[in-house]
Amino acid sequence: MPHLLEPFFAAVNMERLDDLGVAKLTVMMPSGAAVSLSFKTALFDMDGTLVDSTAIIEEEWRRWANDIGRDPEDVLRIAHGRRTEEVIQAIAPERPILEELVRFLQLAATVDQHHVSPVPGAIDFVSALDASDWAVVTSAPRPIAVERLRLAGFPEPRLLISADEVRNGKPDPEGFLLAATGLKAAVGDCLVFEDSPAGIRAGCAAGVRVIALATTHTQLGYGELYEVRSFADLAVTRENSSYKASINLRF
Repeated sequence: MPHLLEPFFAAVNMERLDDLGVAKLTVMMPSGAAVSLSFKTALFDMDGTLVDSTAIIEEEWRRWANDIGRDPEDVLRIAHGRRTEEVIQAIAPERPILEELVRFLQLAATVDQHHVSPVPGAIDFVSALDASDWAVVTSAPRPIAVERLRLAGFPEPRLLISADEVRNGKPDPEGFLLAATGLKAAVGDCLVFEDSPAGIRAGCAAGVRVIALATTHTQLGYGELYEVRSFADLAVTRENSSYKASINLRF
């Protein structure tokens, strides 16, 4: 439990996060509560966290679902934050995965990829960090991730962990642990920034403090994390060899 929140606790409920065994923390706080967190390394999800690409992703999945005769809403319920092949296996396990990956990529190529923009405040937040102090951990394939970050106006990260670099996608913590290792950062010095339930669970499972952005999902409430509306609720300042994130909490 984050000790900096203790002065604000009015009520706390603990339960277990389904199959990961991560403690879930629900906190009721007085209006205007804020906390500050020290960190050395930031690990960012991409879609829905840094880049507003929700409409594009959902259209890609709708076209695939309609093409194979499945309900698009069933697909969209699980698609955010997860690798393409894992969504396909969950929705259509009887279909050859390689054939369906090709189908999805062909259909995705018919969707205009240029209508992406940065999540408000995200570029300013990233720009306040040294290039060696942040990484992107995404469920998107590397070429798509590089292009979306470029179109949204972000510098190319020195370290990008894409769907191509991991054996197990989110909610498995592999991607975040790889990023921490790649930046030579201790898990306890990292902050994860995520918007999807799968990504939030991955951060919690990695043992990293998580800031959850309610940009894609309005109801989150996962793990020992801090939930905000957007980067507009966050400010970052440099403190010697580390950073301080000031957070206006969402509740």
